[in-house]
Amino acid sequence: MAAAIILIVAFDRVFRRSLEFALDVEGFLTESHERLSDADGSLAAAVAVCAVVDEDVLHLEEGAFQSLTRMSTPVIFLADSILAPLAGAGVIILTKPLHGSDLLDAVRRFSVIGQERE
Repeated sequence: MAAAIILIVAFDRVFRRSLEFALDVEGFLTESHERLSDADGSLAAAVAVCAVVDEDVLHLEEGAFQSLTRMSTPVIFLADSILAPLAGAGVIILTKPLHGSDLLDAVRRFSVIGQERE
């Protein structure tokens, strides 16, 4: 079985690299982007198990919220507060500061769902 692909979208390069590292060491393949529009248009978006999206991109990219709602993959939304502007099926909200185990649990949850669909 091929490793699951996880999209990472975070404006801050250091934070993005940290997320990549945390997922890579657990055996996931990652593709990271600074902007939601780039992630949504990538080839990996069609096959990704989920997208890990930092809330900051919503404030720093015009049209980001619309790009987020159009994404076809489930989303793990990393929010600065409990009052995140996103909810619904296919969305898990994690509040920062982030615990690595919480992120891995959420990614694994979507990974299992993706395997069941295959």
